[in-house]
Amino acid sequence: MRYQWRVTKYNPDYRDEKGNYQKTNEWTSYSDIGKTVTKEEYETVANAYVNSVISLMNKLEVKHLRVTNLEGESPLKEGQIIYISDLNTVIQAVLRDEYWCKLESNDIFVHFGFDFYMYLGSNDDSSEVLHEIKLSGLYVELYESPYLFPS
Repeated sequence: MRYQWRVTKYNPDYRDEKGNYQKTNEWTSYSDIGKTVTKEEYETVANAYVNSVISLMNKLEVKHLRVTNLEGESPLKEGQIIYISDLNTVIQAVLRDEYWCKLESNDIFVHFGFDFYMYLGSNDDSSEVLHEIKLSGLYVELYESPYLFPS
């Protein structure tokens, strides 16, 4: 993909010169609910991740994504087609570390890292969508996905 971004809940102002995130009191997973994040705060952020993917798909008229590199116990199957109507369930499960996979099409990809890191790729600069993502409270940085190994 020609354009790639890292999408996170982490403010890049808190990264050191090597790109490492320095703020230590951030929540990083579903298991932090009740400890460092409320359920409502968690759901707001998780929904913003889901909506980011849906916005990109809608902008590029992508109707579905394919599951690749599936890891862990999952109701999904390798190569399964995921339509927009099912994306919330799949992305929420990945964010909760229930399983891991990449979601891909010929026009976009969605890769997930640990601790609420998500990587989007597209052949379109998608500036309107990136603006929407930023308005949702997430941060968008030009960044090549570390999960680009072959599907």
